[in-house]
Amino acid sequence: MNDSTNMMETAQQLAEDRMTHVRRLIDAATEADEAQKRAEETRKQYASVWNDVAGKSWTEQELKKIGLKEPGTKRKRATRSSQTTTTAKKHQAKSSGEHTTTGEDSTEHSQAPSNTESA
Repeated sequence: MNDSTNMMETAQQLAEDRMTHVRRLIDAATEADEAQKRAEETRKQYASVWNDVAGKSWTEQELKKIGLKEPGTKRKRATRSSQTTTTAKKHQAKSSGEHTTTGEDSTEHSQAPSNTESA
C-alpha cells in the first residue's frame, strides 16, 4: 500500500468516527423532540380532564388540596443563581454594617466568600 492510500484510509476512518458521534447527537435530538411533543399532548389531555372533573364532582380547591396542580401552573423553585445573589447581598450588607431582612429563614447558607467579587 502506498502512502496516499494509507492517508485516504485514515481520513475515511476519522470521517466515519465523526459520523458515528453526530449520528448519536441526531438520534438524541430526535428523541428529545418526540418527548417534548408527547409532553405537550399529555398536558393538553391533563387540562381537558381537569376541566371535566373540576366543578362536576370536585372543586378546584379540593383538587389542589389533594396535591394536583391546575393545568398551566408551573412549580416555583429557587434557582442557584438567585440563592447565590441573596447570600452575596447578605455578605455585602454585613461587611458594610447594614441590616437586611428578606423574609427568609434567619439561618444563612454556609458558603465560602468569593475572591472574585467585583469592586
